[in-house]
Amino acid sequence: MKLLRYTVATGISAASAILYNKDKIARDYVIPYIYSLDPEKAHNITIKLLSLGISPKVEVYENESLKCHLFGKPFKNPVGLAAGFDKNAVAYRTLYDWGFSFIEVGTMTPLPQEGNQKPRIFRFENSIKNRCGLNNDGIDNILPRLFHPVDKTLGVNIGINNDSENIVNDYMNQVISLNRCADYTVINISCPNVNHNIQGNRELVEKIIMETRKVSNVPLVIKISPDIGNKQLKFIANKCLEYNIDGIIIGNTARCVEGGLSGEPIRDMATQTIRDFYRITGGKIPIIGCGGIFTGRDAYEKIKEGASLVQIYSAMIFNGPEAVNTINTELAELLKEDKHTSIAEAVGKNHTYWRSILDTVYYYLNYN
Repeated sequence: MKLLRYTVATGISAASAILYNKDKIARDYVIPYIYSLDPEKAHNITIKLLSLGISPKVEVYENESLKCHLFGKPFKNPVGLAAGFDKNAVAYRTLYDWGFSFIEVGTMTPLPQEGNQKPRIFRFENSIKNRCGLNNDGIDNILPRLFHPVDKTLGVNIGINNDSENIVNDYMNQVISLNRCADYTVINISCPNVNHNIQGNRELVEKIIMETRKVSNVPLVIKISPDIGNKQLKFIANKCLEYNIDGIIIGNTARCVEGGLSGEPIRDMATQTIRDFYRITGGKIPIIGCGGIFTGRDAYEKIKEGASLVQIYSAMIFNGPEAVNTINTELAELLKEDKHTSIAEAVGKNHTYWRSILDTVYYYLNYN
């Protein structure tokens, strides 16, 4: 009995210590340990913990100037989580607690897919290279997990299997399935780690955009790469206008040797592509900016070039749960400095009259 009392008392004491110091334990021990592991193993452990609701507590920063409105929905700030982190939609409910105003799960495919051979994720200084190959559980297994509170925004990113025999139908069927559970659907045509080069095939791109637009009952968004060629960018921009696409994500990972690169090295490239797309479309297609956003200023530059919202990925990997608050805090200060009362006021502000004329002349001479 004495041993039992001692064991119970010890257990209660340990549980109390963990309960009241869990955030310190997480920040000082758990997160550094996870980060020391192989990148994919670290990712899988993180996803498992988040799926169980185990997460450091984050004091979410809020500011009235950060509120946005897009796709007929309110956003408490412009910062969301890009696809690729929660591929199988098991952790997103916990991730909202870190301050994200929207989360994009996936990329999912019609059938489960193992992806490419390991190792396939590599971390460098402020950048990540991956060649995962759209590994995921498949849409039929993921669909039952797509339930969330009505005051949250959930995007779902879809692709196709490596051995797909009918690419257009595979996209269409997934879009139809997501009409009842996604706030917006993303057609990923730009993954650099799969067999299909969809983005470079004009006939296929137009058919995908045209047919998925017909069957989508929720906002439809196209995801392209930041290193897309200027002529192909212009083609896709015009097709987005022609078929009334609701938004564009710029961009995916950039092609590199044996994979796709994300993080700081692609920041300026992504920002320039945002600028070009905004100029081509006259700001008529909302842009979600992604690529190398680590600070509020990084986000602000993409917003001033035309992005209505932004997404992060690498910043969260390197800077942890506080990444969202850091960006939003700095962003609110930058808005205040420029005397903007909202994000909407800053969208596209770099497109001044004379700079737009110079851009138009430059692109006409070089890409027509």
